[in-house]
Order: sequence, then structure tokens, then C-alpha cells
Amino acid sequence: MTAEINAYQRVAGEAIFEIGRRLKYVKENDLAHGEWERWLRTVEIAPQTARKFIQAYDQFGDRSTSSDLPTGKIFEMLSLPADIDREQFVKEPHTIPSTGAAKTVDEMTVRELREVKKALKEAETRAVNAERDADTLRKQAKKAEKYEAVLA
Repeated sequence: MTAEINAYQRVAGEAIFEIGRRLKYVKENDLAHGEWERWLRTVEIAPQTARKFIQAYDQFGDRSTSSDLPTGKIFEMLSLPADIDREQFVKEPHTIPSTGAAKTVDEMTVRELREVKKALKEAETRAVNAERDADTLRKQAKKAEKYEAVLA
């Protein structure tokens, strides 16, 4: 039973990419400005759901490594920082903060994926803060040099 459920989850993941591809096509080619949400009601898809499907297609749909991922993982990875290469992220192992285990996205649970994503965001925040602090120190050093030059 577990294998069957996993197989159907993969099929659902593939369907998300195809739905996203088709929604994007319709939005960009078949509708006049302002018709998008009205058209979505005809196919009974909420605008926020349509956005997620299109994002999933844009970020993961053309990569063979993503086609086997269940929908929960696909949607969880939509909010990864923009500078992270999605294909590389899916393929490479990541350290799970709570356990220290190294796993690929395919091997992780959604909860573990959230932990990794949170750790990445925290590291990104630390890097941004460190760069801001370094920039502040550079500015202060420059001011000190000017002050010393005036005093000399």
C-alpha cells in the first residue's frame, strides 16, 4: 500500500507541473488583461493555487529530478531563496539540523525539508547582516582616516 501511495504522489507531482504549464500558457496567450481570475473560476482553481502551480512549473517543471517529488515537497521548496539552484538543491544531500543526518530532498520528510529551508534562510540572514556590519565598519574606518588626516 505504501508503494502505491508514493507512486500516486509522484503522479500528482507530475500533474502539478503540467497544470502549471498549461495555466501559464493560458494566462500569457489566451486571455485579455483582467480576465485571468474570472477564467480561473471556470476551471475551479483559486488564484493562489494557480500561482503555486505556475511557480512549481517555472522553478521545477523542466527538471527530470523534480518529477519524482511529492506535491508537499514541491510546494515547500517554492519559497527557497531565489539564489539557490533548484536542480542542485534537489540532487545534493543536506544536513538536517535536528538530527545531523545528511539526506537528499527525496529522502527527507516535509518536516525535515522545512528544517533545512529554515536553516538556509537563517544563514542567508546572517550573511546579509554580516555584510551590512562590514559595510558599516568600512564607512567608519574611512571617516576615521579622514579625521586623522585633518588632525595631522
